[in-house]
Amino acid sequence: MFHGDAGTSVSEFEAAAKRFEEVGDFRNASVQRINVGSCTNELGDWARSESALREALASAERMGLVPLVAQAKLNLGLALARRGQLSEALTVEREALTMYARQGLRRLEGGARMYLGMIRLASGNVEAA
Repeated sequence: MFHGDAGTSVSEFEAAAKRFEEVGDFRNASVQRINVGSCTNELGDWARSESALREALASAERMGLVPLVAQAKLNLGLALARRGQLSEALTVEREALTMYARQGLRRLEGGARMYLGMIRLASGNVEAA
């Protein structure tokens, strides 16, 4: 990622997720799936991003890992918006924003606000954006 090679990063994150799952470390497997979703968002592979993020989200929710749930939702909202699923994107992104606000994570709250603006703009709601 830091060298600008998102494609290789996706492969490495996927391999790491698989290895974490093999040893029963589902928390870190979820982290890696969120990384896959983030990278594939950057690459414009929205369907792959949505799939990875939904998997990570389901796992994080089962384990009650609120910070990971929020991170998955943050990125999932963008993937859904890019796939034209604007209503669900708006709901998911609002949830991420609420979670970050409750945690006092202002930087990530700002990211959710930015994505919400993008989703609202794509929905034609310029004033709300």
